[in-house]
Amino acid sequence: MKEIWDLTNDMWELYRGQGWYLFCFLAAVVCLLLKRKESKKARFLSAYSILMLFLFWCPVSAKLIMDYGIGRSVYWRMFWLFPITLLIGWVLTVLVCSTRKKTIQTLLLAGSLVLTAAGGTWIYREDVFQKTTNLYKIPQTVIPICQKMREYPQEETIKAAVADDLLSYIRQYDPGIHMVYGRNTTKDFQAETMEAAVLYGVLHEEQQDRETFVSAIELSECNFLVLKGDHPVKKWADLEYEMLLEVDGYYLYYTG
Repeated sequence: MKEIWDLTNDMWELYRGQGWYLFCFLAAVVCLLLKRKESKKARFLSAYSILMLFLFWCPVSAKLIMDYGIGRSVYWRMFWLFPITLLIGWVLTVLVCSTRKKTIQTLLLAGSLVLTAAGGTWIYREDVFQKTTNLYKIPQTVIPICQKMREYPQEETIKAAVADDLLSYIRQYDPGIHMVYGRNTTKDFQAETMEAAVLYGVLHEEQQDRETFVSAIELSECNFLVLKGDHPVKKWADLEYEMLLEVDGYYLYYTG
């Protein structure tokens, strides 16, 4: 259960980031508890929020949800069930309306706006929004890699193993390029075939010998391989296969 607890805590920290909103949410729940006798809505929302917090943090319920529900890697989606925005907005509105004095209301409203703005992060930044370089709105790196694969007409079926961060983009650009393992493998380690699981394991171990690497490529019938420049098995790929292309630190090999 310690593993589940650590994973739950990691998800909390990742979702929280540098913002204050989860703490504001917890404060709002406390305020609702104090007001529960005065409002049925407050009783309902406070009870619901406490239930969701319990399900999220309890190792038993967390394990059941991870293993039989949404999966461990996306457990953070539990936060979608938390009425975070609703509760914070409601409590701040009640706070502002708790007095009829315009001056105090104005100060409370200004304080609420400052709290809301300071508790988050400005999203219109270059590291969040970037000008696209192609109609597909995918990294430009993907396009020459896919085009180079298509230059091999002797391969009727392209079966590729690619770096995890390019996998979904390649499928988006060219659905005709088949993947040895898909996004479910990278997300929950659920490979569709034994051969795919073997190759995924080989490519994601820090230390790997040449013979095992080559055998895994042959076993999976992989005919194209895309590796990052710092990948541990790149030294074996350089010795065994034809390097077709290097673009932005990614290397394309023909292994067929």
